Formats: sequence, C-alpha cells, structure tokens
Amino acid sequence: MDSIKIGYFIAECRKEKQITQQQLADLLNITNKAVSKWETGNGLPDIAILTELASILDVTVDEILRAKKNDHTITVSEDSKRDINTQKEKKDNTDAVISYLVHKSINKFKLMAIVSTILSIVGVIIQYFIWSETKDLTGWLFGCWFEVCSAGVFYYYRTMMKNQIEDYNATADIKQDVKDITNPYLRVLIVAWVVMLFTIFFYLI
Repeated sequence: MDSIKIGYFIAECRKEKQITQQQLADLLNITNKAVSKWETGNGLPDIAILTELASILDVTVDEILRAKKNDHTITVSEDSKRDINTQKEKKDNTDAVISYLVHKSINKFKLMAIVSTILSIVGVIIQYFIWSETKDLTGWLFGCWFEVCSAGVFYYYRTMMKNQIEDYNATADIKQDVKDITNPYLRVLIVAWVVMLFTIFFYLI
C-alpha cells in the first residue's frame, strides 16, 4: 500500500465532503494530528476505524486502500504529483538517515562492548592475582571497580543503541534484533561476574 497516495485520496475525499481535518477527527474521535499524518503519507488509518472513515467520506474501504474510486481515479495535478514525489524523497531520505545512525550506533556499541569486555577481564585478573598474593580485600574491591565500570559502559551503549533500533524498526523492512547484537558480549560479562562471585566465596572460606 502506498501511504502517500492513500493520504492524498483521503484528503481529496474530505475536501469533496467540505469538512475540515478537525471535523473529520471529531467524527472519528481522534486528533487532527492523526488525520494530518494520514494525508501527508506519514501514517495510515487504524483498521478499526477504516469502516467508519469510509462511511464519512462516502466511499468504500476498498476504495481507500486502493486510493481510487470505483467509477474513476482521482486526478492528480502536476503540482500534486510534485508534492507526492517530494514527500517520497523526504521519506526515503529520513529512512536513509535513520539507517545510517542505527548502523553507526551498532558499530559504536560493538567497539564499547569490546572495551567493556577488556575491563571485565582486567578486573578478574586483578581480583585473582592480588587476592592470591596478598589475601587483601582492597585488591578484590579494586577488581570489582573494573567490573562495575564494565557493566556501566555496556548498559549505557546498549540502551542508546536499543532506542535507535526501535525507531529504525518502525519503518525498516529488515528488522534489527538487539539480542542478536548484544548476546555474544553479554555472555562474556556474565562469565566475568560469575568468576567475581566465586572469588567472594573463596575469600570468605
């Protein structure tokens, strides 16, 4: 379905009925912003209100989805065609920008996840060697500090990446799965924290 053509069709039918966006929104118990999003091609009516929308515009649901009436196709002027093409270009550009930002965020996360992994390994090494040599709790706590920094770095960049991926997945044909990206690094952190917990156990005994 072409959301821009459907939006233009809804706008033309609304104008034919001589009702405003606000009046249409009131009849459907929605906001005028929702109607505006349809008519600019940035969204589609919810399936639950399609029947009511079709009734108000005096068309069928099928005509809305095909963006043309059964007896004739809406005539699109040259200016309108240019507007539609401009809107398509803007949408394509927006998708390209979001895609770029997401992949940039993924690459940044992978880099920082490696840093996080290194911090975890350093923390475990410090805990093991300092504890085995001195039995000093201070050394163990110093190793814990590396572990906490590691978890903080991982969580911060994972959250940032996750938010951008959710925005990207709202429009993209190929979805990104946060778990597929983060799980390999998360396993390393879990192992490091398990080792840290074992060092607590051995320290206590």
